[in-house]
Amino acid sequence: RKRLEQAISLLAHPQGGSSAQGYGGIEGGLPGGGQNPSVKLFVGQIPKHATTEEVRALFEEFGEVVDVVILRNKYTGESKGCGFVKLATVEEGEAA
Repeated sequence: RKRLEQAISLLAHPQGGSSAQGYGGIEGGLPGGGQNPSVKLFVGQIPKHATTEEVRALFEEFGEVVDVVILRNKYTGESKGCGFVKLATVEEGEAA
């Protein structure tokens, strides 16, 4: 998690600066345990200029990224500075 915080911090402030916080919960899997459940992490402190591709690249170091959503103002489209990253397995989420 510390490495992820540092990577997001560098994205926001190339010369150093703030850190990110990630919180997650188990989300998925098929009823009856047909597959490993995925995990969706909340990520705060995402730089407002960051793209989904940049955030995806940061998390791919930890495993398969299923989805990235950056929350945006519905009227202006401006980033709210937070979002969600969905990883394929709980183990990958814990590694992040």
